[in-house]
Amino acid sequence: MSSPAEEAVKKANRLADGGDGEAAAKVLEEYLSGDPDNRDARLLLARTAVYVLKDADRGIAQLDIILERHPDDPDALKALATVLMKKKKNNKRADECYRKLTETCPDAEVYNAYAVFLRMQMLDFQT
Repeated sequence: MSSPAEEAVKKANRLADGGDGEAAAKVLEEYLSGDPDNRDARLLLARTAVYVLKDADRGIAQLDIILERHPDDPDALKALATVLMKKKKNNKRADECYRKLTETCPDAEVYNAYAVFLRMQMLDFQT
């Protein structure tokens, strides 16, 4: 038997995969109102906001909530850095995320993503 968190995540995934991002977000928000510390549900809500609803600010807000409670969470830091690096106005904060990741989670994937970010500093960004 699945936990309520697993059920909410599964339902939200099905809704998001079906193209109903708002319904998926609503399911996750309702679940998180009773269990605000559930990291997996909040990460899914952030991913849904950014990639399905195309609302980066809403996704960043969810990632910030995770990082307030768990400042070194590697999944939240990676997700935040990925979202932030898309706009030049976020360069400083994205760089901070990558620096923290290289300290707390030093692996090839992190170094590669950080190198891509640094290389992009030489190119034109969206403003």
